[in-house]
Amino acid sequence: MLQHVAQHIVEYTVLAFLVAIFFWRIVLPGMKMRTSKAPAPAPVAGAAGTSSIPPTTTYEKTKEWFIKRLWTILLALAGAGIFWKLYKPGLRLSGVGDWSWDNWLWLLVFGAIVFVLIKLNEKTLGTMAKTLESVLVGAMFMLFLGIPAGIWVKDLFLPQVICKDGNTSSLTTCKLNTGWSSMFRASEGKSADGANLCYSPSSMVVVDYLEVNGSSFYRLRSKEGIVEARYIFKKLPPGQTKCPKI
Repeated sequence: MLQHVAQHIVEYTVLAFLVAIFFWRIVLPGMKMRTSKAPAPAPVAGAAGTSSIPPTTTYEKTKEWFIKRLWTILLALAGAGIFWKLYKPGLRLSGVGDWSWDNWLWLLVFGAIVFVLIKLNEKTLGTMAKTLESVLVGAMFMLFLGIPAGIWVKDLFLPQVICKDGNTSSLTTCKLNTGWSSMFRASEGKSADGANLCYSPSSMVVVDYLEVNGSSFYRLRSKEGIVEARYIFKKLPPGQTKCPKI
């Protein structure tokens, strides 16, 4: 459970913030407005001797309440939509760097929306507004630089991963980390003789295909941490694309 929460800490934090803003600025004020039974205030003198009468009916109060919070509502809805677009179930820590740079524009737009929401609600948030601004800047820094740099430093000190040349029939085992392995290919040096590269565990291994001088080369890496991987070049029957369990 704790591992699951840690993997999705960014999503949960942002979602909690949006929900808190929604309740703080929209739901709670609306509840206070509906439960208020104070008598209608006296007319207030306006310009040129006219009278400006505060809203008294439920419709007028609702309209005034909605207009005052229109930007907060629109920005909260826009932020929720962008968050849904950015949400990626199962995103692992090692993949945060690639994910953040692939979605850099949407992340910046989302960060700008959150910043404007904080500014619009600065009086309501009080001293917490500055804290939230610092958290927002820190989160952006970690997404774009902190986490990718940390993964790079971690991989820098891990032992180099080498997967030896295989062949079309024997199973080969090697240990992978989050850095790409050396290039390898079928031992006969051809394009794996038309065979498919089958590997396991498929949920934790990423494969890279390269073609050099007409020969197929492959590289493997784990999605997170050190993994003992197995691979084999295997010809599949015509029409079959799924590798057998190895």
